[in-house]
Amino acid sequence: MSNKKSKGGIIDFLAGKGFYIILILCIAAIGVSGYMLFFSDREPEAPGYLSNPLNAESDPALDRVPMPAIPSATPRPSLDSMLTLDDLPVAAVTSIPTAPPDTPAAPEPDSSPAPDSTPTSQAPPEPSPSSEPKPVSVFVWPVKGAMVNAFSSDDLVYNKTMGDWRVHLGLDIESALGTQVLAIADGVVKDIYDHVFLGTTVVIDHAGGYTSYYSNLMKKPTVTVSQQVTAGQVIGGVGQTAEGERREVNHLHLELQLNGKPIDPLDYLPEP
Repeated sequence: MSNKKSKGGIIDFLAGKGFYIILILCIAAIGVSGYMLFFSDREPEAPGYLSNPLNAESDPALDRVPMPAIPSATPRPSLDSMLTLDDLPVAAVTSIPTAPPDTPAAPEPDSSPAPDSTPTSQAPPEPSPSSEPKPVSVFVWPVKGAMVNAFSSDDLVYNKTMGDWRVHLGLDIESALGTQVLAIADGVVKDIYDHVFLGTTVVIDHAGGYTSYYSNLMKKPTVTVSQQVTAGQVIGGVGQTAEGERREVNHLHLELQLNGKPIDPLDYLPEP
């Protein structure tokens, strides 16, 4: 009884839903068989080609599309293989162009008119009067009298007052006490002082580098420092102030220098 029911259930199942299941299985089997049959007859594809993804049957050339070759990576050169300047030929090194040197710009022409070179007649400039006095050409005697002691810059002369022998850089002219003393030339009173050996002294600067010294004067000369004097002008009187020559007869001690060097007054004074 049970066997009959089972057989009847199978038949009912196949008659219902089973029919569709069997149909689907058959279709799947046919599809698998067709796929295997279709691809088993194709030749293996050569490398470098791709199958036509669209399976276009109208153009067999489209079944295989050539693949572009992928270029291989170019190896980078190493530092050892790079060229240096030493590896280049001499001509290649020396042919490197250099910048031309800067050339100085040409000077612009001077547009100013050229000076007139034609000589013009001009009067020579008049010489300006010199403020310096003229050199002394004439001297006068300071006093008149006999010569007591002469000028001596080399030979020694005996001095009665000091009791020794020494040079005598002036000229002693015998003169009485109070005799007026005259300037021997034009000049300016430079100094007045009391000398420990020669007494009261007046110094006068003359033109040309001459300087005259008047010693053994009275205590108060008649001129002052910086005073302008002329030849023959009274500058004082003969005194007794020269302690180093007191034992001599009363006299005027006169000295004359040229540029600071003692010279003999007799070489410049006129004949007595």
